[in-house]
Amino acid sequence: MEHMDIISALIEIAQRKEDHLQEMLKLTTTQRIFIKNGDMERLSEAIDHKQLVMEQIHELDLAFLEHYNQLKKKFQIQSFEEMDVNKYPNLKDLKLNIQKILQLLRQIDGLDNENKQSLKADLEKVKDEMKKVKKQQQSAKIVSSYQNKYVGGQGVFIDNKENK
Repeated sequence: MEHMDIISALIEIAQRKEDHLQEMLKLTTTQRIFIKNGDMERLSEAIDHKQLVMEQIHELDLAFLEHYNQLKKKFQIQSFEEMDVNKYPNLKDLKLNIQKILQLLRQIDGLDNENKQSLKADLEKVKDEMKKVKKQQQSAKIVSSYQNKYVGGQGVFIDNKENK
């Protein structure tokens, strides 16, 4: 494979990854809405869809790495930074795509962290509510046991006064 073909393949892979990351950003934003609305079923569907997109991105990363290693071997370099952008102008496009990818990853990570915090807060609320319900159930059980124990009992009055 020629130098320009490898660079073109890297650009194409990076563009596809950027497209997938745009989709992940939309899914992450949608997850926030589902979390706020308490729609756990649709949240689960969004997470499943996001997992599929992440698997596709992983495949792209593997392909990118393979081409990148070929390029490094051909040029005997350690990174893109060592390549002459004037000699290979389409490297600018590749670097721009990589910058966009990094920016998208930061956005997705930020939203994911916010979503996690919201879910943690919701989980704490549910835990508190469960504790309250459990206490109420225990109280009701205690009251019920007293009622059952003394329901059939009749009151007896014993007069200790002696009749004179």
